[in-house]
Amino acid sequence: MKRLNFNALLILLLLPLNLMADTFELHSLKVLSIDSSINPAIYNYLETELDKSAKTPHEAVLIKMDTPGGLVSTTKEIITKIGEMDYPVIVWVTPEGASATSAGAIIASSAHILVMSEGTNIGAATPISMSGDIPGKRNPKEVIEKEKQRKEAIEKIDEKLKKDIETELTNSSDVRAKAINDLVALVSALAKTRGRNAEAFATMITRAASYDHTEALEKKIIDGVVSSQTRLLEFIQDRTITIKGEEKTIEVKEGIEIKKVDLDPGQALLNIFANPTTAYILFVIGAALLYFEFQAPGGFIAGALGAICLVLSGIGFQVLPLNFGAFGLIILSFVLFIIEIYVTSYGILTLGGIASLVFGSLFLFRTDNAYMEIQMPVILSVVAAIVLYVGVIAYVFLKLKRKKGETFLSQQNQVGHISKYDREEDGEYYYRIKINGEIWRARSKNKYEVNTKVKVKEQDNENLILILE
Repeated sequence: MKRLNFNALLILLLLPLNLMADTFELHSLKVLSIDSSINPAIYNYLETELDKSAKTPHEAVLIKMDTPGGLVSTTKEIITKIGEMDYPVIVWVTPEGASATSAGAIIASSAHILVMSEGTNIGAATPISMSGDIPGKRNPKEVIEKEKQRKEAIEKIDEKLKKDIETELTNSSDVRAKAINDLVALVSALAKTRGRNAEAFATMITRAASYDHTEALEKKIIDGVVSSQTRLLEFIQDRTITIKGEEKTIEVKEGIEIKKVDLDPGQALLNIFANPTTAYILFVIGAALLYFEFQAPGGFIAGALGAICLVLSGIGFQVLPLNFGAFGLIILSFVLFIIEIYVTSYGILTLGGIASLVFGSLFLFRTDNAYMEIQMPVILSVVAAIVLYVGVIAYVFLKLKRKKGETFLSQQNQVGHISKYDREEDGEYYYRIKINGEIWRARSKNKYEVNTKVKVKEQDNENLILILE
C-alpha cells in the first residue's frame, strides 16, 4: 500500500513536467502575406522569415494567403520548408473574397493549423499549362445549375475517389498523369499527418474541386473559420497540434507580440519579374531592342537597354540562376557607365546602368545556399555615391561649357601666343593660340611662327574662332 502511494505521488509530481514539455508557449507571432502567384520570390520570402523565426524562441508564423496558384516546383519547396520547422506554422485564407487556389491549396495542406475567413474558398489544384485562362462570364442560371451539379458530385466523390483517380490518370497524358499522381500522394499524406480530410484534398487535384469556407469546415478540410486576428488567437489557444510526430499544446501568452513582415525591395522586384507575363514582355522588348541595335549599329542605347531586359527575363523564366543573373546585371551596369564616356546618349546609358546596378544588387545572394546578404543601407549608399558622382560630373561639364561660351565673348583685344600651326586654307592661316592658360582656335591672313605674341582683333561667333591681326 505504501509502495502504491509512493508511485502515485511520483506520477503526480512528474505530471506537471510532462505537461510543460508538451506545451508550446507562444510569445510572438510573425505575420507574413502571400497575395500574388507562388514563385521563387515568394519562396525566398517565406524561407528567409521561417529560418529567422526558427532562431527566435517561442515564436510562430502566420501566413495570410490569397493566391491564384503558381509553380509546382516552388510549391514543393515551400511545403518542405514548412515541414522542417519545429514551431507552429498557421495558414489563414483571408480577407473576404480571397482564395487559396491551385498551389495555394497544396501549401495550405501542409500548415499545422489551417483556417479561413468567411467568404473565401480553397481548391482547384489540378495542374494546368501556363496558357490556361480563366473562363469568361456565363449565364447566372447556368452558373447556379453547374454549382448544384458540382455539389451533388462532391457528395458522391468520397465513395468513388479511388476509381475517379484511376480514371483521371488513365485519360491523362503520361506526364500529366505523373504530376497528378505525385500531387495526390503528397497532399493526401500531408492532410493525414495534420488530421484533415485527405480524400477532399485529393479531389481538389483530380477534379479541380473548390470549396467555400462552410463546405471546407464541414468536410474537415480546414480547422476552423475566423474573421479577425483576435479571434484567431482565441482559436489557437490551448489547441493541440502535431509537429514532427510530437503533440504540442499551444499556450498564447498575454501581451503576445505581433510582428508584420512584408517582402523586402529585392523580393518585391523579383516577385514582379517572376510573373510569367512580365518575364515574357521583357523578353520580347529586349529582343526587339537588340534587333534595332543590329539594324542601326553605333548608338548602343537600344542594345544596352535590350540586354538589361533579356537578363531580367532570363531571371524571371528561371533560365538564369538568380546569382548569375544578378552578377551579370552588375557587370552590365559598369559596361554602360564606360560606354557613356564614348557615346553621347544624354544620360540614358547612365540611367540604364544605375537601374541595372540596383536590380543586380537587390537580387544578389538570393539562392538557397547563400549564407550572406547585402544590407539595404549598403546598396543605397553605393547607388547614392554613383548618382552623386555622375551628377557632379554632369554639373561641372555643363558649367564649363557655359563658361567657355561666356569666355569666348570676352576674348576680343586679348593678347596670346601661337602654340601650334594647323594649316593654310583659302589664303588664311589657322592656328591654336594660348590665352590666359586656355587654348583657342584662331585664323589670320598673316603667317606667324610658334610662340609668337599676337593680338586678337575680333571674334567669329558663328564658327567660334578668333581672328588675329
